[in-house]
Amino acid sequence: MPVIHRPKRPSQLTLKQLKAKEARDIAYEQAHVALATAFYSKVKPTAKERSIFEYGSAQQWQDYVDWAIANGLYEEVSVEQQEIETMEGLNAVLDTVNVLRV
Repeated sequence: MPVIHRPKRPSQLTLKQLKAKEARDIAYEQAHVALATAFYSKVKPTAKERSIFEYGSAQQWQDYVDWAIANGLYEEVSVEQQEIETMEGLNAVLDTVNVLRV
């Protein structure tokens, strides 16, 4: 079964992790704004320029996610665990709906 990663809640992170995340968030945002500004400042970007921008943007995000996983900011979630959480959420909603029907 494939393992999926999802961000941890900020309350689950250590102070060191929070500071590192904040610094990395700022660096990511600055790099992305620089990339986007260069692309959107063009009047009519070509298809090649668009694909370069999209690839660069996707690569920046993937680099950020890889860094976050390596530094413990994301948690591994199995497919079975996701299914259990989804079913619990659906059951809670169904209980509420059934109460409202009565």
